[in-house]
Amino acid sequence: MRRPLPIIITKVLSKVRLAAYFVCTLSTLCFPPAHAQLLKYNSEAELFGAAAVSPDSVFQVLQRVISLCSKYSQPLQSFGEHELKNWVSRHRLYLEESAVARRELIAMLNSPSLAADMKQNIKNLLEVVSPKIIDSQFETMRIYIEEVGVKELQAHVCSDYIQSIADGKFDLSKNDPALTAYFDQRISRRGGEITTSSSVASADRLILGRWRHISLVRTFDKKTVAPQVSDGKTIVGFFPNGTWSLATASNLSSGTYRWLDTDHIEQTILQSGVAIQVGMVSIKQIRVNAEDLEITTVQTRTEMDKLLPAVKPGERRANEVVITSVFSREMNNP
Repeated sequence: MRRPLPIIITKVLSKVRLAAYFVCTLSTLCFPPAHAQLLKYNSEAELFGAAAVSPDSVFQVLQRVISLCSKYSQPLQSFGEHELKNWVSRHRLYLEESAVARRELIAMLNSPSLAADMKQNIKNLLEVVSPKIIDSQFETMRIYIEEVGVKELQAHVCSDYIQSIADGKFDLSKNDPALTAYFDQRISRRGGEITTSSSVASADRLILGRWRHISLVRTFDKKTVAPQVSDGKTIVGFFPNGTWSLATASNLSSGTYRWLDTDHIEQTILQSGVAIQVGMVSIKQIRVNAEDLEITTVQTRTEMDKLLPAVKPGERRANEVVITSVFSREMNNP
């Protein structure tokens, strides 16, 4: 007889909170107990630490589980990706505020008043403890899926997990009301600021992952032509170490990127099958949310003259071309 899934879910989700308790060693991160009546943690410092790693840690675990379960059938993959997108939509504000908390925690590493051992504890939480907990959570679920042995039963367990996502059993509000309340208070205190000063924090986190090209929109000298639908074979990836990769049907390229402001990145091509592209640096406008990514590039006539073949006699090249590439998040990340 299979063990009931809710027990496994509870065990897995309880590990999310473990990361918070490593922050309690950061004695200098104590906060006024203004909201003590709502908290179930030992201190607001613990809540702050939990906010820096959750609910993003749960998302990463669920993403890996959906990837594992997708191998059993296309309907199961579609079911999983659909429910994961719904989960992300339900947690959008919390994911954004978590990114803000994480940036605040990282900023403390530059504080001259923070002791060296405290800085090491912060780095340990972000670089060692949190990744290990995510790996441990995923392994718990993977073993539970695979130990039943028979492929049909494994698919059934996967379906149960995905249904649990749909039923909200992995939702932050149901599993950690104290942290949910803490997020709500942070968001409320920030008010409209959450959509401005937090936009870089949100974007630099949201852009991470793999994205499938959906369509292309081009505007020639302010005249937009009909969108061009992609064949879906082009995949772009953005990674936490500031690198990116692009795989098309005919070329592989990669390089580095850095954020310039709230919605622009500087992208450098370091490797490409097209030699002329290597070393190119471009500025791209980024619009990203949990599910969609738009990358907009502006090309001047001078730039196009350098990169494109000469125009035919009697033809004229546009002075400016705005190219917007539309992508959809690949939930089935490896």
